[in-house]
This record gives sequence, C-alpha cells and structure tokens, in this order.
Amino acid sequence: MIEDFFRAGRRLRAGVFVLLAAVAFAPLDHPSAQPFATGTLQGTITAAETGRPLAFADVVLRDLGRGGVANKDGFFLIENIPAGPHRILVNRMGYASDSTRVEIVAGSRTTHDFVLVARDHESGKPVRIGATQRVSRKGPFSSSQVAGISVRDRAAKTPAEALREEPGVFVQKTNHGGGSAILRGFSSNQILLMVDGIRLNNSTFRLGNHQYLATVDPFSLHSIQVYRGPNSVAYGTDALGGVINVDTWAARPEPRTNGFQWATHGAVRYATIDGEKATHLRALLLDDNWNGTIGLSGRRFGDLKRGANSREPSLENATNGTEQSPTGFDAWDADVKLRWIAAPRDHVTFAYQRGEQIEVPRYDKYENEGFDRWVFDPQVRELAYARYLRGRWNGDPQIQLTLSRTLQEEGRETRP
Repeated sequence: MIEDFFRAGRRLRAGVFVLLAAVAFAPLDHPSAQPFATGTLQGTITAAETGRPLAFADVVLRDLGRGGVANKDGFFLIENIPAGPHRILVNRMGYASDSTRVEIVAGSRTTHDFVLVARDHESGKPVRIGATQRVSRKGPFSSSQVAGISVRDRAAKTPAEALREEPGVFVQKTNHGGGSAILRGFSSNQILLMVDGIRLNNSTFRLGNHQYLATVDPFSLHSIQVYRGPNSVAYGTDALGGVINVDTWAARPEPRTNGFQWATHGAVRYATIDGEKATHLRALLLDDNWNGTIGLSGRRFGDLKRGANSREPSLENATNGTEQSPTGFDAWDADVKLRWIAAPRDHVTFAYQRGEQIEVPRYDKYENEGFDRWVFDPQVRELAYARYLRGRWNGDPQIQLTLSRTLQEEGRETRP
C-alpha cells in the first residue's frame, strides 16, 4: 500500500511536490519550533426548554476539524487539544446549533456547558414549547451540516457517502468511486456543488448523475453544509435543487504570540467489505501571523463483496459470485492551505488541492451490458485559489474577494 501511495504521488506536479516537502519539513530545522502544549475540554449539553441532557450531540473544534459526541447523559470529553482559543460548534438534529469561543489552558481541564434551543427542522423556526417562545430565524430555510468528525465516524469513503444519513438526501451510485447526491428529486447540474465556497460544477456540466463530489478527499473534510429550499436560489438557477458546500481543513484563524509551533497526525484505515487500504498524513504549522496545513492521502480499493448469505434473486446468477468485479480502483489526494493574518480582521488565504482517481470501473456496464472494459480514467480535480477576507472570522465577512482556478478532467475507456 505504501509503495503504491508514493508511486501515485509522483504524478503530482513537480512544483507543488517541492512546496509540500519544503513546508512539511521546515519545522524540524526551526530553532524555536516546539510541539503543542495540550489541555482537555469537558461539559454537558442540555435542552433550553426542558433542561434535560441531549445525548449524541456533536461537539466540533472548528479550527482542528475534530471533536467528540455527548453520551446518554449529555456529557462530552475531548482530550489533547492544543492550548489557546478555539471555536467550538455543537450540533444536534432538531436543535439550533451553538457556537462559542473557548480558551483551553495547557495541562488543565476546561469545563464549558452548552444549552441548545429546539427548532422546526424544515422552517428553521424554533419550536414553541409551553410558554417559551424564541425569536425565529430570518426567513424559511432547511439546512444541515455534517462535521468532519461525523464523516470519519461514518467511515465514509467519499463526501457523497457521508451524506447518505442526512434527511432529504439520497445518494445514487453506479460505481464504487462515484456518488451523486439527489436533493428533493433534483440531481446532477440542478444541484450546485461547492468546495470552500467555490463552484465545483455549473449548469454546463453533463446531465445525469455523476461522481464529481467523490473527487474530494474525505480525510480533508472540515464539514459539509447542505442547503435545501428557497434559500438556495441566492446561488443562481443552477442551484434549483439545493447547494452542497464542502469546507476543507484550515489551521487556527487567530494570530499567536508565542512563536512557531507545529503538529502532525496520521490515519490508517482498512475495510474488509472492499479491501480498502487508506493512509493519510497531515501537518499543522502555526506562527505569530501565519498558519498552514498540508495533507497527503493514498487509497486503494478492492472489489466490493456482498453478504455471503444474501438471497437477493437479482444476484443469484451474478457472474462473480459474492464479489462485484471489477469495482476496485486507486486514488490519491494532496492539499496545501496557507493563511496570512495581516491584522485581526484581515486574512489572506492561498490554497491548492489536487485529487485523482485511477481507472474507476462502472460495474453495471460489465454485469448488465457485457462490456469487456468500461472505466473512468483519468478522473482529476484541481483547485487553486487566493482569498482576501475582512471582518469576523466566524461570522459574515464585511469584504470577501476570491480569485480561483478549477480544473475538472474526465475521461472514459470503453471496449464492448
């Protein structure tokens, strides 16, 4: 797996690869570089109207892209958090999200409780319970958010798979490397897909279900927002069915005053259902007025296996028994995001992302139509952008200017 990962990595453009290596190893030679001092965050999540604990609420550290889940008593505990200020987001279905800034003290346990207000999921208006009446939100809307920690807990292989458990979202797949979201009966170019607020598709893209959302590295996800209903029209006519926005990893937005710091982490995943072997490496770099994150991922998927005891009539005569062959493919991804904090209210971000899926078979063409070969190759997504933001980091910006370049390359090889 590791050998295949680096073989695929050599396909990355030379200039970007040099940048990755230079930034990733810079902390090792920096005289003031030091690992993070860490602390612990704990607390209880309750309902505003009843005071009862809320089980299974998601608690997310937005700047780190990780977090935890409250237990049946509404209690949560998150350890090994870098000391300093962090933006904490709490989500639970049926309740309005709560976000606040919490200071983590090194070597200490910080306690912060959250109280969530119940709301109507479809209209966005808080629910009236007893004599309690909360102020409603501006206008009707229906939206949801999947935190990065939830994506990993769901063992999603693509962002599309992470959306299968979201209300009102159906995911259609004709190949193991694909996944097209359907919102309220609309799909493909009737739904606007965005990465970091930048369009991934538009109304000129091909009609029919596609796999563009699956080209985003699931290990790079910070969160996924799904917008349904009338508020999606603000994005244009190609957002008729809704909007799906994928936010990727970013380092801490606040400036620091204690010099250069760095941290690294990695992940390895193996799945028996398809023989998946995945490796992910990430580095976080923080300094007084800049920060950055670098990620590399390599994934290899084998053929999917159905349940050995299945009695599904349509599968009884499958040519490959319990395996759907061919369905396996390889994929690799790389991302770099650097942010310069010119002032507490002024941020400039430079980012580059590239992902590639290699020889992704479309299984239905083999099984149902008898093709000898039918694969997507190449399947490449590339995004580079520079963004200036002025205003509150966790609120609506006063000014936001973005210059971006997106490349989508899709090829097919077929042989009847």
